[in-house]
Amino acid sequence: MDVLQLLPSDRNAAPARMAPLAKLPIFWALDGKRAVVAGGSDAAAWKAELLAACGAEVHVYADELSETFSTLIAQGSESENGLFVHHAHEWNAAAFDGAAIAIADCESNDAAADFFDAACKAGVSVNVIDKPRYCQFQFGSIVNRSPVVVAISTDGAAPILAQAIRRRIETLLPLSLKSWAALAQAIRDKVNAKVSPWCAKARSGKVSSIALSALHPRQVPSLFFSPMPVVSMPLPNQAPAR
Repeated sequence: MDVLQLLPSDRNAAPARMAPLAKLPIFWALDGKRAVVAGGSDAAAWKAELLAACGAEVHVYADELSETFSTLIAQGSESENGLFVHHAHEWNAAAFDGAAIAIADCESNDAAADFFDAACKAGVSVNVIDKPRYCQFQFGSIVNRSPVVVAISTDGAAPILAQAIRRRIETLLPLSLKSWAALAQAIRDKVNAKVSPWCAKARSGKVSSIALSALHPRQVPSLFFSPMPVVSMPLPNQAPAR
């Protein structure tokens, strides 16, 4: 049975203007920023890869790297600006100079506390993997259709549920959505300059869907207009299927 079907329904509840939030979801611009990753484990490698994918300059502090981490650094990041710099020694206070974010994989609570305190003293936002007490922020499950990015969090209460939600959303958002979103982003300014005043005040999603309808009336995915699941869509430069 689908785990999402077991969730209680809130359909009869009165809608709140803004219900309480466990955490504030924020999408953080890290392009060209310095990031610190302490530790050479596979878990640290995943976080380093994530930061580099956002265009960050990732400084890795570790005496030794796992095979996965070594391979990652050798291959480099697919992001245009993302890169890895390996420092073959443990982190120190100077590592936080100019950093925007710091992440560590620490074996003990004492090591986690030392890293956390040093980052806080330097004014750098910090996360110690799998040690919530030493985290100022958390990572959620991610669906990457960049520039469309969806993040799911259960505030640590049910990671399996977050993964189930992510898998469901992945089936609704095909990889070709990246091309549609890029097109919408490219024409946004032109559309805003030409549409009527009430449309000009709309957010990019609504404005872009209007523009796409005019440009590609037979190819615009129903994703923009309907809550029904979408499992496939043609790329903008493809002719519609007959």
